[in-house]
Amino acid sequence: GLDSDVESFENWHNFFSKLGDKWHDNGFLAFFTALLDKENTYSSLALHENGERRLTNVRHLSELVQRYESENGRSVEGTFSWFAVKLQGAQKGEEEQLRLESDESAVKILTVHKSKGLQFGIVFCPYFIKKGDVKEDWHYYYHDSEGDQVLSLDRFDKEASNRLEQEVMSENLRLLYVALTRAKYTTFLYWGKINQAGTTPMAYLFHGIKNDTNFNKTTDQTLLDDLLKIERSSGGTVKVDKELAECSKSLNIAGSYEEIGSARKMTGTIRRDWVVTSFSALTSVVGKDSSGLKISDKMDEFEEVKEIEQGDSQPQDISFFPAGATAGTVLHTIFEEIDFSSDDNEGIITEILEKYRMRQHKNGADMVPWVKECVNSVLDAPLFEKSSLRDVNKEDLSFEMEFFYKIDSMQNGEIVRLLKNKVTLPEGKTSGFIHGFMDLVFRHNGKYYLVDWKSNRLGDGLDDYKEDKIKKEMTKHNYILQYMLYLAALDKYLKQSDPAYNYENNFGGVYYFFIRGISEKNNFSTGIYCDLPTYGTVEKLQRIMKANR
Repeated sequence: GLDSDVESFENWHNFFSKLGDKWHDNGFLAFFTALLDKENTYSSLALHENGERRLTNVRHLSELVQRYESENGRSVEGTFSWFAVKLQGAQKGEEEQLRLESDESAVKILTVHKSKGLQFGIVFCPYFIKKGDVKEDWHYYYHDSEGDQVLSLDRFDKEASNRLEQEVMSENLRLLYVALTRAKYTTFLYWGKINQAGTTPMAYLFHGIKNDTNFNKTTDQTLLDDLLKIERSSGGTVKVDKELAECSKSLNIAGSYEEIGSARKMTGTIRRDWVVTSFSALTSVVGKDSSGLKISDKMDEFEEVKEIEQGDSQPQDISFFPAGATAGTVLHTIFEEIDFSSDDNEGIITEILEKYRMRQHKNGADMVPWVKECVNSVLDAPLFEKSSLRDVNKEDLSFEMEFFYKIDSMQNGEIVRLLKNKVTLPEGKTSGFIHGFMDLVFRHNGKYYLVDWKSNRLGDGLDDYKEDKIKKEMTKHNYILQYMLYLAALDKYLKQSDPAYNYENNFGGVYYFFIRGISEKNNFSTGIYCDLPTYGTVEKLQRIMKANR
C-alpha cells in the first residue's frame, strides 16, 4: 500500500497538490477534467456493465458542482463543504436524480400517486391489493352527508365506521382508476385469491363484493366466471389469461451439488498500530474534547449544551446564543461565508440562522443582531502590527484546509515531555496518518497565520474570557496539542508550496478566537489566545512524528 511505498505516495500527493492549484486558478471543471484524464476514467467506466449510465452520472454530477460554484462564487473549500452536505442526503431536488439518455426506453417503477397525469406504452399492475376495511378504533374521522368533517370518539359508532369505510373504498377505487388508465396500449393486471383480497377495490369492481373476509373460500371457477363476463362485455378491450393460474410446473431440486472450493485463508499480518487518526481521536481517552466550531474531526469537538442561569435578565448578546453542535456549525459556517472586509454581513447571517432554524431565541428575541455584533468584533479585533482580519485580502484566506500527515511510531510520551506537560496523552505509539482540518490559514504582509474558532461558552460575561481562564480552557481541552499538530503539518506544507517560506521569518503565530468573549466594549481585551512556538519546538515535534526521516 501507500504506507510502504513512500515514493508512490509522494507522487500522488504532488499530483493532487497540482490539481488543487488548478481548481483554485481555473475552477472546478478544469480540475475535474484533469482528474479523470489522469487514469483514462471515461474509457474505464465505459467498459463496465451499465457503462453508459456510469458515464452519464459522472457528467451530471460535474455539471451540478460546476453550476453551484458558478452561481454562488464559492471557494474550493466552500464548494467541497456543500458537496459533502449533499452526500449526506440533504435537500435532494429533482435535478439531482440520476438521469440517462436512454431512460426513455427503461422500465419505470412508480407508485400510483406518482403516475397520476403520466402516460406509458405498457403498464403492469402486479399487486394492486389495497385494503378497504376499517379496523375498530377509539375514534373515527370522516365526512358527513353535507361534506363536513366529523370526529367521532365513540369506538362503537357503527354509522361513523361505515361512513369511513365507504370513504376509504372510494379513495382506493379512485387510485385503481388512475392505475388502469395510464397505459397507451396495454395494461396487465394480476388477480386471484390473494390474502385479504376480498377487502380490496378490485374485489368490489370485479365481483361486486365489499370487505368479504371469506373471499379466499370462493372457488376458482366462480372468480373466473365473473372475469369472463367482463371480457365478453368489453367489446374486445379486455382479455382474461388464465395460464398463470393453471401453471403446473414445479421446481426441480437437484439431488446432489457440485463440489466447490473453500474460501482462501488470509495468512498475512495486519499492523494493529497503523491508523488514520485525528487530534480528537488521540485525546478521546483522556477526556472528551468540548467544543469548537470544527465541522471536521468532525462533530466531536463541539461542546455539550449547558444552560446559563439567566435569572430575570433578558437575552441581549452573543453570550446567550445557544451552545452545542448545531450552534457550533452555524457560527463556523457564518465565518466561512461572510465577507471579512464588510461590516454589513447581516443578509448572510440571517440566511444561515434561518437555514438552521436558530434565528429566534427561546425567549423570542431575534439573534441576528447578537451574531452580527459578535462577527464584527472578531473581524475588528487588532491582532498583529495593528491589523485585523478585515485587512486580509480575500485571496489570502484559506478555510477548512484539510491535511493528512504521515507519522511512524510516534511516541505520545515524547510529545508530552516536549510540550512540558501542558498536554495530556495516553502512553503508546501510533503509525499511519493524522487527519484534520484547519479552520483558517491566512497570509498577511508576507506572514502566515493559523486560526481556530471556538464557540465554548465559559460564562455570561466578558470577564469569563480573561487570559487566565482562556489558558485554563486551552489546557483542559488539549488545544495546545491541537495547534501544535496542525502547525507541524502547516509548516511542512508551506515549505513545499512557497519557495520563499521560512518559519522564523514567515510564520506570524497561532490565534484561537473564543468568539463569545471578544468585544469592543472592553477594547478587545478578552477572548483571544495567541502563541508563537519556537521553530525548535516545531522541528522537534516533526522529528517525533517522523516527518523528516
